[in-house]
Amino acid sequence: MSVLPPAQVRRAAAHATLSFDWLVPAKPWFTPREVGNLVGMSDCFIEKLLDEGRQIAGHEYNGGAGKKFSKRVPRAFVINLLIKSARYDAETKLEAFLSCLREFSQQELLVIAEAARKHAFTSSRS
Repeated sequence: MSVLPPAQVRRAAAHATLSFDWLVPAKPWFTPREVGNLVGMSDCFIEKLLDEGRQIAGHEYNGGAGKKFSKRVPRAFVINLLIKSARYDAETKLEAFLSCLREFSQQELLVIAEAARKHAFTSSRS
């Protein structure tokens, strides 16, 4: 019996299920602290990223008298942050992208497909 390296085991598991359930819990919303715990960053740093709106996006809610705002990040944006910051091969990154597709509605998938088609034709001309 041969033993696969951990990276190949994870890749095979992700490929078999096309999901991030092994890494990102299957729930719709995360607090900045939860995102930080998942990606190994402080919640303060995640809040800074949210405030800048560059690497991660989310929602901000007024917690009552306007003095405290609660921030929440949709699961798709947590996965997006992981994809953007990834330092692994293209095949694994493609698998990661494909596993995100189930997070979108049929209408959103049509928009994604159209953007991908446009990008593919634009990229092939360069």
